[in-house]
Amino acid sequence: MPIIAVTGTNGKTTTVRLIAQLARTAGHHVAYTTTDGVYRDEELIEAGDYSGFSGAARALAQPGIDLAVLETARGGILLRGMGTDHNDVAVVTNVTEDHLDQYGIRTLDQLAEVKAAITRITQPEGWDVLNADDPRVLAMRRLAAGRPWLFSLDADHPAIRTTLAEGGRAISVLDGALVVMTSRRHAHRLLPVEEVPVTLAGISSYNVRNAMAAAAAALGAGLPEEAVVEGLRTFVLDPERNPGRANLFEVDGRVVVIDYA
Repeated sequence: MPIIAVTGTNGKTTTVRLIAQLARTAGHHVAYTTTDGVYRDEELIEAGDYSGFSGAARALAQPGIDLAVLETARGGILLRGMGTDHNDVAVVTNVTEDHLDQYGIRTLDQLAEVKAAITRITQPEGWDVLNADDPRVLAMRRLAAGRPWLFSLDADHPAIRTTLAEGGRAISVLDGALVVMTSRRHAHRLLPVEEVPVTLAGISSYNVRNAMAAAAAALGAGLPEEAVVEGLRTFVLDPERNPGRANLFEVDGRVVVIDYA
């Protein structure tokens, strides 16, 4: 059963939900964990912050599942370690200052070291999906156990060129579309960014990155491209699918955004 672990300071929950959507679109029965709870397919099994060891254990124990997506927060890693001894895919979204001065973590480099833990238990034939636009995440390539799959808003990022030359992969934006790159000469078009609702037609750059990370993770886990494209097209920023994250409401003719509620 493929196991996908997701960490980072911001974007973890949305990326987990996106990956779960792509997997369900492909016909998988998915258990996943977030800071909101443990889910089996679209059913909430238990509410609460399950982004640590206990959440992973509960998700993996769900009957009838064939894929797991685990939000893996730095607090859970520091307090009890990780809930699995391996990943098939690891995703690191970013490392920012939000969670400093907790659990003895004082610097961004220390925080990056904690988050890098999930990349060190990736299967050798698996993929470590890393944000090339974040220098600390990009640096995780050096000790990552899996193969590198970078994501970046810059299709000509120097690290992408290096990674492709070494047999890795990348996903980026080129001519307004998400593209998967397997060599410098080959960029395979997935779909236009404007057709991915979570990106708000490309305005939400952080959700463009989340969508790229989710697509790379899903493809790296063996999901078919058709399901990945359809899943990206059908995941919307509503309170049912992504509660509290960039939810849009119209009130008295005005658009209201509820984010991180």
